[in-house]
Amino acid sequence: MPVATYRLYVPFPLKIILFGTLGAFTVVGLALLIGLIPFAQQDALPKRFPIFWLGMVGWCCFWPLSIPHKIVVSEGSQIEFISVIRRRRVAATDMRLIRPDTFQSGFLLVRATRGMVRLLNQFDGFHELFGSLKVVNPDVELHGC
Repeated sequence: MPVATYRLYVPFPLKIILFGTLGAFTVVGLALLIGLIPFAQQDALPKRFPIFWLGMVGWCCFWPLSIPHKIVVSEGSQIEFISVIRRRRVAATDMRLIRPDTFQSGFLLVRATRGMVRLLNQFDGFHELFGSLKVVNPDVELHGC
């Protein structure tokens, strides 16, 4: 496979909406936790609600930060999926299946012999990557790509 880098295409306004919303929810959770919101000081909310709220916001922050924003193909047909908080390296020959996610439109599941990667189906040059992958690993199944 040729050495290449593929970047996720996400319009800038969408990034602002996503991270702005998560930031606002975090601020509200912190305000609830320290009692800056008046009804949070009364018995209107359970005392543990702000902790639950911040836990959910934490999960909602973790999920988009763990989705790959860059795919790097290096020497030796190693494919690295890079997100903000993790990196996963897979040999092209270890990839078994690439198909659309059953429950989330616009996402692909990449299954390899050692795990799975979920990624957005919006990378520049994606078809080039799939063509090169099929040459190196003819056994990989491509569905809906």
